[in-house]
Amino acid sequence: MLITLTFLLVFINSLSHVTSYKFNNPVLQKLEEPGVIKVKNTYYMVSSEDDTTRNRIPIYSSPDLETWKFETYVFTGKTYPTWVSSNSRKLFFPKIHYVNGLYNVYYEGNYGGYYSIGVASALTPTGPYKDIGHMQLYDPTATHLIYPTVTFSGK
Repeated sequence: MLITLTFLLVFINSLSHVTSYKFNNPVLQKLEEPGVIKVKNTYYMVSSEDDTTRNRIPIYSSPDLETWKFETYVFTGKTYPTWVSSNSRKLFFPKIHYVNGLYNVYYEGNYGGYYSIGVASALTPTGPYKDIGHMQLYDPTATHLIYPTVTFSGK
């Protein structure tokens, strides 16, 4: 009992130097389903937009996951994926991965009334990105192919 009490007093005394840290919420307004990758000392985030008239997949950067700076878009009007149905221009659930020397943004788009997975690639996390031009995964029985996350394992 004496040992336990001594340990407890030493532990409580050791906390006297601890300072509090206020964490700011890193989620930016009007952005949904973020995907983040760390490259050296910088984090890059892609996300859906809640404005269905644009859907360009914005890219932000941050040194600390709290302070975010807008960089660019994965897609512009000229580079928007041609396979995505014109009556449903929303792009969902983008995720960014580094694979075989390329930064790939995987996303969900609507093709003929069904959700499908697409991918755009670039040499840097801020692009410029080029959509590969066709969907990667298509399932006419699915209502959504949620969160296009890709996992790689070593040999």
